[in-house]
Amino acid sequence: MLTRYRLPLNTLLAALLASTAAAQSPEARPETPTVKVRHLPFRVVYEADGVFVPAQATELSFSPRALEGELRIAEITPHGAMVRQGEVILRLEDEPAKNVLRAAEWAVRTTERTLVEGKARQEDLDSDSERDLARAETDLAFAEKSLKGYVEVVRPLEKEEFELSERSYKHNIADQEEELAQLGKMYKEDQLTEETEEIVLKRSKRNLEESKTRISLFQQRHRYVEIFSEPVQREMLENAVKDKRKGLRDLRRTRETAKFLSKIELEKLDHDAHAARQRLDRLREDIERMTFRAPHDGLMIHGSFEDRVAVNLLKRNGQAMPNVTLVTVARPGQLKVRFSLKEKDRYRIGAGMSAAIVPEALSDFRFMGSVEPVSGFPLPDNSWNTHVIFGHSDDRLQPLLKAKVLITLHDSMDSIVVPIGAVFRRGDRSICYVRSKALFGVAVRTVLTGPDDGKNIVIREGLSESDEVLLQEPAQ
Repeated sequence: MLTRYRLPLNTLLAALLASTAAAQSPEARPETPTVKVRHLPFRVVYEADGVFVPAQATELSFSPRALEGELRIAEITPHGAMVRQGEVILRLEDEPAKNVLRAAEWAVRTTERTLVEGKARQEDLDSDSERDLARAETDLAFAEKSLKGYVEVVRPLEKEEFELSERSYKHNIADQEEELAQLGKMYKEDQLTEETEEIVLKRSKRNLEESKTRISLFQQRHRYVEIFSEPVQREMLENAVKDKRKGLRDLRRTRETAKFLSKIELEKLDHDAHAARQRLDRLREDIERMTFRAPHDGLMIHGSFEDRVAVNLLKRNGQAMPNVTLVTVARPGQLKVRFSLKEKDRYRIGAGMSAAIVPEALSDFRFMGSVEPVSGFPLPDNSWNTHVIFGHSDDRLQPLLKAKVLITLHDSMDSIVVPIGAVFRRGDRSICYVRSKALFGVAVRTVLTGPDDGKNIVIREGLSESDEVLLQEPAQ
C-alpha cells in the first residue's frame, strides 16, 4: 500500500515547472539525471585495522602513595622474554626513596616528641589555671569583705568615736567655763592673794581657749574626712572589688580560650604525628612495591594493552613514569584482536557479530571470530576499543602482530539498491523523487532505508523495481 503525503507548495511548483519545461521545450532545458531501481546482490563489509593482544594479561604500574620525584629503572627484563611466576622482572632505583624514608622517620620522632610536650603543657596550663582561678576568687572575697567591713564596721565606729570625742570636748569646755566662773567668784571674795589670782585665772582662760581651738580643729578634720577622705576610701574599696571581679571574669574567659586553643593545638599536633606516621608507612609500602615480580608465567611486554596498544621499550637507568602501565605479563596461548570503533560506527557493530580476521603477516590466512560486547564511555578521541575473540590456535600468531578485521554488515542476493545521492532527508523521513506520468511528472516517495556501503544504499520499503529516481532535487 502506498502512503500519500501532502507536498510543500514550492516542491509542487518546482515539479510542475520541470515537467512543463520538459514537455514544451526538451532542447531548452536538460533533464535531471535519473537511475532505474534494480534488484541486485548487495554486500556491506566494515573493515578496520587491528592488532593481536593477549586474551588474558596483567598490567603492572607504579602508583606511589607518598614518594615524589623522578623514578629510574635499576633492572628490567627484556621485551618479549618469557618469565616465570615470582621472578623479578622490573626494579626501580630505591636509594633516593630510602633517603626520603630516613627523613620521614626523623619527622615522626620529632612530631611525636612535640606531641608529648604539648600534652605536658596542657597539663601545666590546667594546673596553673586552677591555681590562678582560686587565687583570684580569694582576692575578690577579701576585697568584698574589706568593703563590707569598712561600710558596716569601720564607718559606724568612726562616727561613734567622733560623737564621743566631740561630747568629751564639749564637756571639758563646759567644766573649764564653770571652773573659770568659780575662780572669778572666789577672787571677788578675796580668798586668794592677787599674785595667785592672776596666775590661776590666766591659766584657766588659756586652757579654755585651747580646748575651744582643739574642738574646732577636731570638727574641721571630721568634716574633711566626711567630705573628702571617706568618699575616696570608699571608692578605693569599691574599685578594688570591681577590679577583682573583672580580673576573675577575664581570667575565666582567658582560661576557657586558652583551654580551647590548647585543645586545638593538641589536635593539630596529634594530626601531624598521625600524618607523619602514615606517610612513613606509605613510603615503606612504596619502597616494597618498587620491585616488580611476575604475577604468573607469561610473555614480558613493555607497555600497555588496556587502553591503547603502546609498546614503550624500557632500559636500565631510563626514566619510569608513575601511574601508567610500565610492563604487561601476557599469559601464553589465547589471543584476541583489538580494533578502534569510531563513533559513526558505534551502533552498527554489535556483540556477537561474525568477523573475519586476516593477519598482516599471513595475508593468505583467514579465520573467523566474534565481536565482544562494546560498553562504557568513549576514549578522548570518541572511539571505543573493541575486541574480536576467536578459538583458532596457531604458533605463528603473536601479540602485537597487525591484522585486518572484516565484519559483514549486510549480505543479500536480492536487494533494491539505489545510489545514496537519490535519497534526501526531509525532517525525520527519507524521500526519493520518482519519475511519474502524473500531471507534474515527478512523485515524492517516502522510503525506508537499510545499510549502505558509502556509494549505494538499500531501500527496504517505498520503491519498486523499474522505478526511475532522480539523482538531484527538482529545480526550483
